[in-house]
Amino acid sequence: MFAWARILGHVNNRTAFSQAIRDAYFPEILHKLERHLPQLVTVRPLARKIERIQKVAIITPYLSSYPHAPTSMTLHQARILIEQGIEVALFSCLDLTVPGMPHLLGAGESTTMGAFDVAKWGPQCPPEIAIYQGAECFSVIGRWGDMLTHVATFDPDLVMSVGFYSPLVAPLFEARPVLGLNIHSVAPLNAVDVWLCASPEDAGKTHAEWGGYLANSIGWHHPYRVRRKPTTSAVSRQELALPETALVLISAGYRLEMEIDGAWAARMIELLKSHPHVTWLLVGGKGTMPHALEQMPPQQVRVLCEQDNMPAVFQCCDIYVNPPRMGGGFSVAEAMAEGLPVVTYSDSDGGCKVGGSAVLNDTDYFSKLAALIVSADMRRQEGTAMQTLFSTTLDLDKSGPSLLAACDLALQRFTGRTTPVIS
Repeated sequence: MFAWARILGHVNNRTAFSQAIRDAYFPEILHKLERHLPQLVTVRPLARKIERIQKVAIITPYLSSYPHAPTSMTLHQARILIEQGIEVALFSCLDLTVPGMPHLLGAGESTTMGAFDVAKWGPQCPPEIAIYQGAECFSVIGRWGDMLTHVATFDPDLVMSVGFYSPLVAPLFEARPVLGLNIHSVAPLNAVDVWLCASPEDAGKTHAEWGGYLANSIGWHHPYRVRRKPTTSAVSRQELALPETALVLISAGYRLEMEIDGAWAARMIELLKSHPHVTWLLVGGKGTMPHALEQMPPQQVRVLCEQDNMPAVFQCCDIYVNPPRMGGGFSVAEAMAEGLPVVTYSDSDGGCKVGGSAVLNDTDYFSKLAALIVSADMRRQEGTAMQTLFSTTLDLDKSGPSLLAACDLALQRFTGRTTPVIS
Protein backbone atom coordinates (compact mmCIF):
# COMPACT_ATOMS: atom_id res chain seq x y z
CA MET A 1 0.00 0.00 0.00
CA PHE A 2 2.79 2.39 0.94
CA ALA A 3 4.77 1.43 -2.17
CA TRP A 4 1.72 1.86 -4.42
CA ALA A 5 1.16 5.40 -3.11
CA ARG A 6 4.84 6.25 -3.61
CA ILE A 7 4.84 4.85 -7.13
CA LEU A 8 1.81 6.95 -8.09
CA GLY A 9 3.58 10.09 -6.92
CA HIS A 10 6.78 9.47 -8.84
CA VAL A 11 6.00 7.85 -12.23
CA ASN A 12 5.01 9.83 -15.31
CA ASN A 13 3.06 7.36 -17.43
CA ARG A 14 1.35 3.97 -17.63
CA THR A 15 4.40 2.19 -19.00
CA ALA A 16 6.58 3.35 -16.09
CA PHE A 17 3.77 2.62 -13.62
CA SER A 18 3.34 -0.98 -14.81
CA GLN A 19 7.11 -1.56 -14.70
CA ALA A 20 7.38 -0.09 -11.19
CA ILE A 21 4.54 -2.33 -10.01
CA ARG A 22 6.36 -5.38 -11.39
CA ASP A 23 9.69 -4.23 -9.94
CA ALA A 24 8.05 -3.96 -6.51
CA TYR A 25 6.80 -7.58 -6.87
CA PHE A 26 3.17 -6.56 -6.44
CA PRO A 27 1.76 -9.55 -8.37
CA GLU A 28 3.84 -12.01 -6.34
CA ILE A 29 3.02 -10.37 -3.00
CA LEU A 30 -0.68 -10.27 -3.77
CA HIS A 31 -0.62 -13.91 -4.84
CA LYS A 32 0.96 -14.92 -1.51
CA LEU A 33 -1.64 -12.91 0.41
CA GLU A 34 -4.42 -14.56 -1.55
CA ARG A 35 -3.03 -18.02 -0.79
CA HIS A 36 -2.71 -17.18 2.91
CA LEU A 37 -6.13 -15.60 3.41
CA PRO A 38 -8.26 -18.80 3.01
CA GLN A 39 -6.36 -20.35 5.91
CA LEU A 40 -7.63 -17.59 8.21
CA VAL A 41 -11.34 -17.62 7.37
CA THR A 42 -14.06 -20.08 8.22
CA VAL A 43 -16.96 -18.49 6.32
CA ARG A 44 -17.08 -17.45 2.69
CA PRO A 45 -19.67 -17.66 -0.10
CA LEU A 46 -20.28 -21.24 -1.23
CA ALA A 47 -20.18 -22.03 -4.94
CA ARG A 48 -23.62 -22.39 -6.51
CA LYS A 49 -25.26 -22.31 -9.90
CA ILE A 50 -26.06 -18.78 -11.08
CA GLU A 51 -28.51 -18.22 -13.91
CA ARG A 52 -29.24 -14.52 -13.56
CA ILE A 53 -27.50 -11.61 -11.86
CA GLN A 54 -29.83 -10.04 -9.33
CA LYS A 55 -27.42 -9.21 -6.49
CA VAL A 56 -23.97 -7.62 -6.79
CA ALA A 57 -21.34 -7.22 -4.08
CA ILE A 58 -18.99 -4.30 -4.79
CA ILE A 59 -15.55 -4.74 -3.23
CA THR A 60 -13.37 -1.64 -2.92
CA PRO A 61 -10.15 -1.23 -0.92
CA TYR A 62 -11.07 2.15 0.49
CA LEU A 63 -13.91 4.60 1.06
CA SER A 64 -12.92 8.15 1.90
CA SER A 65 -14.24 11.65 2.48
CA TYR A 66 -16.00 13.79 -0.13
CA PRO A 67 -14.96 14.45 -2.90
CA HIS A 68 -12.44 11.54 -3.12
CA ALA A 69 -12.61 10.49 -6.81
CA PRO A 70 -12.26 6.67 -6.39
CA THR A 71 -14.99 6.70 -3.72
CA SER A 72 -17.20 8.71 -6.06
CA MET A 73 -16.58 6.15 -8.82
CA THR A 74 -17.53 3.30 -6.49
CA LEU A 75 -20.77 4.97 -5.35
CA HIS A 76 -21.74 5.75 -8.93
CA GLN A 77 -21.25 2.11 -9.98
CA ALA A 78 -23.61 1.14 -7.16
CA ARG A 79 -26.15 3.73 -8.27
CA ILE A 80 -26.06 2.59 -11.90
CA LEU A 81 -26.57 -1.06 -10.93
CA ILE A 82 -29.47 -0.14 -8.65
CA GLU A 83 -31.06 1.83 -11.49
CA GLN A 84 -30.91 -1.37 -13.57
CA GLY A 85 -32.95 -3.18 -10.92
CA ILE A 86 -30.03 -4.95 -9.17
CA GLU A 87 -29.63 -5.21 -5.41
CA VAL A 88 -26.21 -3.92 -4.33
CA ALA A 89 -24.11 -4.07 -1.18
CA LEU A 90 -20.75 -2.33 -0.77
CA PHE A 91 -17.84 -3.85 1.15
CA SER A 92 -14.62 -2.02 2.07
CA CYS A 93 -11.90 -3.21 4.43
CA LEU A 94 -10.21 0.24 4.51
CA ASP A 95 -6.98 -1.35 3.32
CA LEU A 96 -5.03 1.92 3.47
CA THR A 97 -5.69 2.38 7.19
CA VAL A 98 -2.93 0.41 8.94
CA PRO A 99 -2.63 0.61 12.76
CA GLY A 100 0.64 2.32 13.69
CA MET A 101 1.44 3.08 10.04
CA PRO A 102 3.67 6.13 10.77
CA HIS A 103 5.96 3.86 12.81
CA LEU A 104 5.79 0.81 10.58
CA LEU A 105 8.54 1.74 8.11
CA GLY A 106 10.29 4.41 10.17
CA ALA A 107 9.39 7.03 7.58
CA GLY A 108 6.72 8.83 9.61
CA GLU A 109 4.28 8.56 6.71
CA SER A 110 0.74 7.21 6.62
CA THR A 111 -1.58 6.13 3.81
CA THR A 112 -4.71 6.76 5.91
CA MET A 113 -7.24 9.07 4.25
CA GLY A 114 -10.28 10.99 5.43
CA ALA A 115 -13.15 9.00 6.95
CA PHE A 116 -16.18 8.12 4.82
CA ASP A 117 -19.26 10.12 5.88
CA VAL A 118 -22.56 9.17 4.24
CA ALA A 119 -24.13 12.53 5.09
CA LYS A 120 -21.38 14.53 3.34
CA TRP A 121 -21.67 12.44 0.18
CA GLY A 122 -25.36 13.32 0.12
CA PRO A 123 -27.31 12.18 -2.96
CA GLN A 124 -24.22 10.53 -4.45
CA CYS A 125 -24.64 7.76 -1.87
CA PRO A 126 -27.71 5.69 -2.87
CA PRO A 127 -30.04 5.24 0.13
CA GLU A 128 -30.88 1.68 -0.98
CA ILE A 129 -27.31 0.41 -0.60
CA ALA A 130 -25.97 -1.49 2.40
CA ILE A 131 -22.41 -0.43 3.25
CA TYR A 132 -19.99 -2.55 5.30
CA GLN A 133 -16.65 -1.10 6.41
CA GLY A 134 -13.83 -2.85 8.22
CA ALA A 135 -13.22 -2.13 11.90
CA GLU A 136 -10.02 -0.08 12.16
CA CYS A 137 -9.16 -1.72 15.48
CA PHE A 138 -8.54 -4.98 13.60
CA SER A 139 -5.47 -5.72 11.53
CA VAL A 140 -6.00 -5.41 7.77
CA ILE A 141 -5.88 -9.21 7.42
CA GLY A 142 -8.40 -9.51 10.25
CA ARG A 143 -10.72 -7.14 8.39
CA TRP A 144 -10.49 -9.25 5.23
CA GLY A 145 -11.58 -12.35 7.11
CA ASP A 146 -14.39 -10.54 8.90
CA MET A 147 -15.64 -8.97 5.66
CA LEU A 148 -15.88 -12.34 3.89
CA THR A 149 -18.47 -13.32 6.50
CA HIS A 150 -20.60 -10.30 5.55
CA VAL A 151 -20.23 -11.07 1.84
CA ALA A 152 -21.29 -14.67 2.45
CA THR A 153 -24.40 -13.47 4.28
CA PHE A 154 -25.29 -11.18 1.39
CA ASP A 155 -24.74 -14.11 -1.04
CA PRO A 156 -24.21 -12.15 -4.27
CA ASP A 157 -24.66 -13.45 -7.79
CA LEU A 158 -21.64 -11.44 -8.97
CA VAL A 159 -18.71 -9.62 -7.37
CA MET A 160 -17.56 -6.30 -8.79
CA SER A 161 -14.08 -5.22 -7.74
CA VAL A 162 -13.54 -1.45 -7.97
CA GLY A 163 -9.88 -0.56 -7.51
CA PHE A 164 -6.40 -1.68 -8.48
CA TYR A 165 -6.28 -4.71 -6.20
CA SER A 166 -7.75 -6.35 -3.10
CA PRO A 167 -6.79 -9.77 -1.65
CA LEU A 168 -10.44 -10.11 -0.68
CA VAL A 169 -11.33 -10.86 -4.31
CA ALA A 170 -9.38 -14.15 -4.69
CA PRO A 171 -11.54 -16.36 -2.40
CA LEU A 172 -14.64 -14.84 -4.01
CA PHE A 173 -13.33 -15.58 -7.51
CA GLU A 174 -13.46 -19.29 -6.66
CA ALA A 175 -17.23 -19.15 -6.09
CA ARG A 176 -18.63 -16.19 -8.06
CA PRO A 177 -18.22 -14.39 -11.39
CA VAL A 178 -15.99 -11.34 -10.90
CA LEU A 179 -16.06 -8.08 -12.85
CA GLY A 180 -13.08 -5.73 -12.42
CA LEU A 181 -12.94 -1.94 -12.73
CA ASN A 182 -9.59 -0.34 -12.04
CA ILE A 183 -9.32 3.31 -11.00
CA HIS A 184 -6.36 3.53 -13.40
CA SER A 185 -6.30 2.80 -17.13
CA VAL A 186 -4.33 -0.44 -16.72
CA ALA A 187 -5.77 -3.86 -15.90
CA PRO A 188 -6.49 -4.64 -12.22
CA LEU A 189 -4.11 -6.91 -10.35
CA ASN A 190 -6.89 -9.21 -9.19
CA ALA A 191 -7.97 -12.32 -11.07
CA VAL A 192 -11.28 -11.37 -12.71
CA ASP A 193 -13.48 -12.86 -15.41
CA VAL A 194 -13.91 -9.53 -17.21
CA TRP A 195 -12.25 -6.16 -16.68
CA LEU A 196 -13.76 -2.88 -17.82
CA CYS A 197 -11.04 -1.39 -20.01
CA ALA A 198 -10.89 2.27 -20.96
CA SER A 199 -9.11 1.64 -24.26
CA PRO A 200 -10.81 -0.07 -27.23
CA GLU A 201 -7.46 -1.73 -28.04
CA ASP A 202 -7.81 -3.90 -24.91
CA ALA A 203 -11.36 -5.05 -25.66
CA GLY A 204 -11.79 -8.76 -26.40
CA LYS A 205 -8.22 -9.59 -25.43
CA THR A 206 -7.16 -11.92 -22.67
CA HIS A 207 -4.74 -10.07 -20.46
CA ALA A 208 -1.32 -11.05 -19.15
CA GLU A 209 0.24 -7.69 -18.25
CA TRP A 210 1.15 -8.93 -14.77
CA GLY A 211 3.22 -11.92 -15.84
CA GLY A 212 0.32 -14.20 -16.75
CA TYR A 213 -1.40 -13.46 -13.48
CA LEU A 214 -4.59 -12.36 -15.26
CA ALA A 215 -4.37 -14.70 -18.23
CA ASN A 216 -8.01 -15.76 -17.83
CA SER A 217 -9.50 -12.25 -17.78
CA ILE A 218 -10.82 -10.51 -20.87
CA GLY A 219 -11.25 -6.82 -21.62
CA TRP A 220 -14.66 -5.21 -22.17
CA HIS A 221 -14.55 -1.69 -23.61
CA HIS A 222 -16.23 0.50 -21.04
CA PRO A 223 -14.74 4.03 -21.05
CA TYR A 224 -17.44 5.54 -18.81
CA ARG A 225 -15.73 6.81 -15.65
CA VAL A 226 -17.16 10.12 -14.44
CA ARG A 227 -20.55 11.71 -13.90
CA ARG A 228 -20.75 15.43 -14.53
CA LYS A 229 -21.04 17.11 -11.16
CA PRO A 230 -23.72 19.76 -10.69
CA THR A 231 -22.48 23.24 -9.84
CA THR A 232 -23.64 23.78 -6.27
CA SER A 233 -23.13 27.56 -6.43
CA ALA A 234 -21.43 30.08 -8.67
CA VAL A 235 -17.84 31.05 -7.87
CA SER A 236 -16.16 34.23 -9.08
CA ARG A 237 -12.54 34.77 -9.92
CA GLN A 238 -12.43 37.34 -7.14
CA GLU A 239 -13.39 34.66 -4.60
CA LEU A 240 -10.54 32.49 -5.89
CA ALA A 241 -8.11 35.44 -5.79
CA LEU A 242 -7.59 35.19 -9.55
CA PRO A 243 -6.98 38.28 -11.70
CA GLU A 244 -10.12 39.13 -13.66
CA THR A 245 -8.25 39.75 -16.91
CA ALA A 246 -5.80 36.82 -16.67
CA LEU A 247 -5.82 33.75 -18.85
CA VAL A 248 -6.06 30.99 -16.25
CA LEU A 249 -4.47 27.55 -16.51
CA ILE A 250 -5.63 24.95 -14.00
CA SER A 251 -4.23 21.66 -12.71
CA ALA A 252 -5.93 19.53 -10.05
CA GLY A 253 -4.87 16.55 -7.95
CA TYR A 254 -3.85 15.22 -4.55
CA ARG A 255 -0.12 14.97 -5.32
CA LEU A 256 0.66 18.08 -7.36
CA GLU A 257 3.48 19.13 -5.04
CA MET A 258 5.31 15.93 -6.05
CA GLU A 259 4.19 15.78 -9.67
CA ILE A 260 5.20 19.34 -10.62
CA ASP A 261 8.96 19.05 -10.60
CA GLY A 262 12.12 18.74 -12.65
CA ALA A 263 12.52 19.66 -16.31
CA TRP A 264 8.77 19.82 -16.96
CA ALA A 265 8.28 22.37 -14.16
CA ALA A 266 11.19 24.40 -15.56
CA ARG A 267 9.49 24.49 -18.97
CA MET A 268 6.24 25.66 -17.33
CA ILE A 269 8.10 28.43 -15.51
CA GLU A 270 9.67 29.52 -18.79
CA LEU A 271 6.26 29.60 -20.45
CA LEU A 272 4.71 31.64 -17.63
CA LYS A 273 7.54 34.17 -17.75
CA SER A 274 6.98 34.63 -21.49
CA HIS A 275 3.23 35.17 -20.90
CA PRO A 276 2.92 37.47 -17.86
CA HIS A 277 -0.87 37.71 -18.29
CA VAL A 278 -1.22 33.96 -17.57
CA THR A 279 -2.03 32.63 -14.08
CA TRP A 280 -1.64 28.96 -13.14
CA LEU A 281 -4.13 27.70 -10.54
CA LEU A 282 -3.23 24.49 -8.65
CA VAL A 283 -6.07 22.82 -6.74
CA GLY A 284 -5.95 19.78 -4.47
CA GLY A 285 -4.72 18.18 -1.27
CA LYS A 286 -3.64 20.69 1.35
CA GLY A 287 -2.90 23.39 -1.19
CA THR A 288 0.87 23.07 -0.86
CA MET A 289 3.00 25.08 -3.28
CA PRO A 290 5.32 22.77 -5.27
CA HIS A 291 8.93 23.46 -4.33
CA ALA A 292 9.82 24.05 -8.00
CA LEU A 293 7.39 27.01 -8.18
CA GLU A 294 8.16 28.74 -4.88
CA GLN A 295 10.04 31.61 -6.55
CA MET A 296 7.27 32.42 -9.01
CA PRO A 297 5.36 35.70 -8.48
CA PRO A 298 2.06 35.11 -6.62
CA GLN A 299 0.01 36.69 -9.42
CA GLN A 300 1.16 33.91 -11.74
CA VAL A 301 0.86 30.82 -9.52
CA ARG A 302 -2.05 30.34 -7.10
CA VAL A 303 -2.60 27.27 -4.90
CA LEU A 304 -5.85 26.13 -3.30
CA CYS A 305 -6.65 23.15 -1.11
CA GLU A 306 -9.20 20.56 -2.20
CA GLN A 307 -12.46 22.19 -3.31
CA ASP A 308 -15.98 20.76 -2.97
CA ASN A 309 -17.32 22.70 -5.94
CA MET A 310 -14.83 21.92 -8.70
CA PRO A 311 -17.26 22.52 -11.62
CA ALA A 312 -17.56 26.15 -10.57
CA VAL A 313 -13.78 26.43 -10.21
CA PHE A 314 -13.24 24.98 -13.70
CA GLN A 315 -15.73 27.50 -15.08
CA CYS A 316 -13.41 30.29 -13.91
CA CYS A 317 -10.51 28.86 -15.92
CA ASP A 318 -9.45 28.66 -19.57
CA ILE A 319 -7.16 25.63 -20.10
CA TYR A 320 -6.65 22.39 -18.17
CA VAL A 321 -2.96 21.48 -17.84
CA ASN A 322 -2.30 17.85 -16.86
CA PRO A 323 1.24 17.31 -15.54
CA PRO A 324 3.30 14.28 -16.63
CA ARG A 325 1.85 11.64 -14.31
CA MET A 326 0.18 8.26 -14.29
CA GLY A 327 -3.04 9.60 -12.74
CA GLY A 328 -5.15 12.68 -13.25
CA GLY A 329 -7.83 10.98 -15.31
CA PHE A 330 -10.74 12.01 -13.09
CA SER A 331 -9.69 15.66 -13.08
CA VAL A 332 -9.16 15.63 -16.85
CA ALA A 333 -12.66 14.20 -17.35
CA GLU A 334 -14.23 16.79 -15.05
CA ALA A 335 -12.48 19.59 -16.94
CA MET A 336 -13.72 18.12 -20.24
CA ALA A 337 -17.27 18.08 -18.87
CA GLU A 338 -17.03 21.83 -18.25
CA GLY A 339 -15.80 22.51 -21.78
CA LEU A 340 -12.14 23.25 -21.08
CA PRO A 341 -9.46 22.42 -23.65
CA VAL A 342 -7.03 19.88 -22.19
CA VAL A 343 -3.28 19.51 -22.64
CA THR A 344 -2.10 16.08 -21.52
CA TYR A 345 0.39 13.39 -22.41
CA SER A 346 -0.63 10.07 -23.92
CA ASP A 347 0.21 6.81 -22.09
CA SER A 348 -1.51 8.04 -18.92
CA ASP A 349 -4.94 8.00 -17.31
CA GLY A 350 -5.52 11.56 -18.51
CA GLY A 351 -4.31 10.80 -22.02
CA CYS A 352 -6.67 7.85 -22.22
CA LYS A 353 -9.61 10.19 -21.59
CA VAL A 354 -8.87 12.58 -24.48
CA GLY A 355 -7.85 9.95 -27.04
CA GLY A 356 -6.17 11.38 -30.13
CA SER A 357 -5.88 14.85 -28.59
CA ALA A 358 -3.14 13.65 -26.21
CA VAL A 359 0.45 14.54 -27.09
CA LEU A 360 3.48 12.25 -27.22
CA ASN A 361 6.34 14.44 -26.01
CA ASP A 362 7.38 17.71 -24.37
CA THR A 363 7.82 19.53 -27.68
CA ASP A 364 4.24 18.80 -28.76
CA TYR A 365 2.93 19.48 -25.25
CA PHE A 366 4.33 22.99 -24.92
CA SER A 367 3.65 23.82 -28.56
CA LYS A 368 -0.04 22.99 -28.08
CA LEU A 369 -0.24 24.86 -24.78
CA ALA A 370 1.37 27.97 -26.27
CA ALA A 371 -1.02 27.85 -29.24
CA LEU A 372 -4.03 27.62 -26.92
CA ILE A 373 -2.79 30.55 -24.87
CA VAL A 374 -2.64 32.89 -27.88
CA SER A 375 -5.80 31.72 -29.68
CA ALA A 376 -9.27 32.19 -28.18
CA ASP A 377 -10.79 30.48 -31.22
CA MET A 378 -8.63 27.40 -30.69
CA ARG A 379 -9.65 27.30 -27.01
CA ARG A 380 -13.33 27.41 -27.94
CA GLN A 381 -12.99 24.72 -30.60
CA GLU A 382 -10.93 22.40 -28.39
CA GLY A 383 -13.19 23.00 -25.39
CA THR A 384 -16.32 22.15 -27.39
CA ALA A 385 -14.64 19.00 -28.72
CA MET A 386 -13.66 17.92 -25.21
CA GLN A 387 -17.18 18.48 -23.87
CA THR A 388 -18.64 16.44 -26.73
CA LEU A 389 -16.11 13.66 -26.16
CA PHE A 390 -17.02 13.56 -22.47
CA SER A 391 -20.72 13.30 -23.28
CA THR A 392 -20.31 10.52 -25.82
CA THR A 393 -17.64 8.34 -24.19
CA LEU A 394 -17.08 9.16 -20.51
CA ASP A 395 -20.43 10.13 -18.98
CA LEU A 396 -21.35 7.51 -16.40
CA ASP A 397 -25.05 8.21 -16.74
CA LYS A 398 -24.92 6.50 -20.16
CA SER A 399 -23.08 3.39 -18.95
CA GLY A 400 -25.94 1.18 -17.75
CA PRO A 401 -26.40 -1.06 -20.82
CA SER A 402 -22.66 -1.59 -21.22
CA LEU A 403 -22.25 -2.45 -17.54
CA LEU A 404 -25.06 -5.02 -17.64
CA ALA A 405 -23.59 -6.60 -20.78
CA ALA A 406 -20.19 -6.87 -19.05
CA CYS A 407 -21.88 -8.55 -16.06
CA ASP A 408 -23.51 -11.07 -18.39
CA LEU A 409 -20.17 -11.82 -20.04
CA ALA A 410 -18.55 -12.33 -16.63
CA LEU A 411 -21.33 -14.81 -15.77
CA GLN A 412 -20.76 -16.68 -19.05
CA ARG A 413 -17.04 -16.95 -18.40
CA PHE A 414 -17.62 -18.02 -14.80
CA THR A 415 -19.98 -20.77 -15.95
CA GLY A 416 -17.39 -21.92 -18.44
CA ARG A 417 -14.55 -22.10 -15.91
CA THR A 418 -16.59 -23.82 -13.18
CA THR A 419 -18.61 -26.35 -15.17
CA PRO A 420 -19.04 -29.21 -14.26
CA VAL A 421 -17.89 -28.31 -10.71
CA ILE A 422 -21.21 -26.54 -10.12
CA SER A 423 -24.38 -28.37 -11.02
